[in-house]
Amino acid sequence: MNGYQQENLRIAITDAHEAVVVAWRGESDARNPRETLGPYLNLLATQLASRNVRVTFAELTYMNSATVLPIMDFLKGLSKHAAKVKVEYRQDLQWQVTSFRALRIVARGWGNVSVVAV
Repeated sequence: MNGYQQENLRIAITDAHEAVVVAWRGESDARNPRETLGPYLNLLATQLASRNVRVTFAELTYMNSATVLPIMDFLKGLSKHAAKVKVEYRQDLQWQVTSFRALRIVARGWGNVSVVAV
């Protein structure tokens, strides 16, 4: 599993003992992130089949609204492939609270995905 880098956005993958950590860092401000980020995230979701996954946005400093859809697609894919998924966002950043509020509601229907503020 390779990481991702596009302009100011980096996604680092770390295979820890209890879970694979997918850490988002920097800024996601691409005009159409589904074109570049989408294919990477789709492949990553299948590579994480049967694994416990922790997706953290703690080091993401900015995300435009266009990035929300690829993230939702990614998490939906993980819900189908991964064993258990934990999504972490920062409660001290209002833009993250706002962005992940809807995701928390949608994730309730996926069963194996939890979205938590840290």
